[in-house]
Amino acid sequence: MTMRLLGPASLLACFALLALGACDDGPGDETAEFIAKADEICRRADEDAVAQIGKRFAGIDPEKAKPRQLRRLAEEILVPSMKKQLKELRALPAPESDLEQLHEIYAKLEASIEEVLDDPTLVIAGTTPSLQEATRLASDYGFKVCGR
Repeated sequence: MTMRLLGPASLLACFALLALGACDDGPGDETAEFIAKADEICRRADEDAVAQIGKRFAGIDPEKAKPRQLRRLAEEILVPSMKKQLKELRALPAPESDLEQLHEIYAKLEASIEEVLDDPTLVIAGTTPSLQEATRLASDYGFKVCGR
């Protein structure tokens, strides 16, 4: 285990949060750092997708969209965004002890991409069976943004 020196602000924050167990210097620190970086990837991907949808599909009510519009939305924005997000997450160095859990989450996310391509009407629901499972797994792992 490596020892880290904390600055005064970090020390104060740790003392304030000690009762919550938030400043554990054990193996959870590596996971917490990974989650923070991964959540930032997911936040950026979500913001980008929302902005693209706003520009390219403004005024289209998903509930009334035609199947070809939903397919375009899936193929032009959602799927590329999900693929890019997945690629960036996989490139992020992960804690060795968490690799099995993360591979399971990534596999479910990958499966959800195929589900959206197979049935673009799932865009209306905002989820797929695999994405629901990926969301549950991501939440169990500790992600705050990814999978929401």
